[in-house]
Amino acid sequence: MNESEKSFLIEALSLLSNWRRFLIINISAFTFVALVISLILPKWYRAEAKILTSSSEIADLGLSSLVGDLPFQGLGLIPKNDETLRYLAMLESRTIMMNIANRFNLQERYDTPNWEKTLRKLTENVSFDTNVDETLSIHVWDQSPEFAAEMANTFVQMLDSLNIQFRISKARDNREFLETRLEETKKTLANAEQNLKTFQEKFGIIDVTEQARSSIQTISEFEAQVIVKETELRFKRNYLSEDHAEIDMLQTELRELKKSLRKIQHGTNGDSFDLGNILIPSRKVPALAMNYFRLLRDVEVQNLLYKLMTQQYEQARIFEAKKTPIIQVLDWAVPPIYKDRPKRAYIVLGALFFSSFISIFFAAGVERWRRIKAELQVQTNSNGN
Repeated sequence: MNESEKSFLIEALSLLSNWRRFLIINISAFTFVALVISLILPKWYRAEAKILTSSSEIADLGLSSLVGDLPFQGLGLIPKNDETLRYLAMLESRTIMMNIANRFNLQERYDTPNWEKTLRKLTENVSFDTNVDETLSIHVWDQSPEFAAEMANTFVQMLDSLNIQFRISKARDNREFLETRLEETKKTLANAEQNLKTFQEKFGIIDVTEQARSSIQTISEFEAQVIVKETELRFKRNYLSEDHAEIDMLQTELRELKKSLRKIQHGTNGDSFDLGNILIPSRKVPALAMNYFRLLRDVEVQNLLYKLMTQQYEQARIFEAKKTPIIQVLDWAVPPIYKDRPKRAYIVLGALFFSSFISIFFAAGVERWRRIKAELQVQTNSNGN
């Protein structure tokens, strides 16, 4: 330790010694006042409810989920919705906040002059936190532990109720859309069946080999996927912009499906089906049989599409009528036993350190001023002599 450090340490110890009475009284008084204030402050309790976040029961349309039994369905992957973000958006919405404020008469409880300030106060007393274990926690603070727990549970119930409303509304839209599309498919199927029947009656029954049937079935399945994708794309264009990622993804998948279909129908050299020994060269099939195959293929496509549409339509009707809870509650809120705030230890320690700093700073400033004043007095006396 050099001389300057020794001098500073001696000066500091001297300051503490000379001002010890002032420092003890001032710091003790300030800390005692902080302790009294912390004891007077009202107790706030925090209640917590925890819910699981998972993918929605209803996809945006869900048509692609029905082609899972078909080959080459890998092109139809649909990204999962982020339910956590949806839940957070709904919980923080003005709709739920206003319902909570009205249900619990918070304007009177918070003693606020208008609803705007009531909602602002409510926002300060609630918190929605996502956890690493894919759960969502709803925290509510209030001076009554029972009131806090009841409010937290009401948030869960309102979130579930709003979710059910959205599910029913989306299911209704899907059902109405699929209902129209199903009627169109019925008419198309009836026409295809009538055309096939007319052809058979006119030319007699043609013997169709299993090899040719495989060709028709494979093409039918691909064309059904193309129609499903086109239907899904047309539906999503009703509420998504043309440059949206999902629209772009569906267009890409549709192009790939059509490309694969053309390859199967015409082959790589444009004259044969290109699936090994399963399919037969198209140019070697008699013209009469080819007409029959086309008519049979149309019936197969429309039958498959009608089956897919019927399944989806029935699913939409079930979802529209379903009013069971959606939210999976992991923990309902219970009245907390211990207070969450004020943090009395933090208040007292903060007051102790703050008052110590201010008191020492004040003492050092006074000592410095006295020293400067004494030096000026000495200089004045020297000049006077």
